[in-house]
Amino acid sequence: MLLELLLEQQKPQLKKDLEKVIEQLLTSIADSKQLNPFELVLKLSAKKGQAIGQIFTPQKKLLYDFDAGEEISGLFEHQLGRLPEIAKKAVLAKVGHQAISVQVAQSLEHGGAILVRYDKNYQLEYFQQLEKKLKRIDIDHFFANIKI
Repeated sequence: MLLELLLEQQKPQLKKDLEKVIEQLLTSIADSKQLNPFELVLKLSAKKGQAIGQIFTPQKKLLYDFDAGEEISGLFEHQLGRLPEIAKKAVLAKVGHQAISVQVAQSLEHGGAILVRYDKNYQLEYFQQLEKKLKRIDIDHFFANIKI
């Protein structure tokens, strides 16, 4: 109970850190390709048990792909460093031996791909890909599917 409360308190910072990573990634790729970062789309999906990130143009041209599980694992480690030592041990005990990257991949396999792009107000918006439809979601929906 205390662990869940502590993790709940960390969500705003986790979301802020995740958005910072996404913005840096989109900006970096856009700069390297001389494109507008506000037009790019980040897709997080699972392939062969691995979480994959891909950045596309509006014309669906693939610009960049990477190990999204590894990126999110790094973010998790960063968040873990902010917790008190006793909470850190509790989180690690609850997570067990399964890597965060594996849990992220499983979440994407079961819940569908996540697409991230900027809206008209230059804020990141998140979509869950269901078959051929997109459903707008809050990023908390994605985190809720990661079992920790």
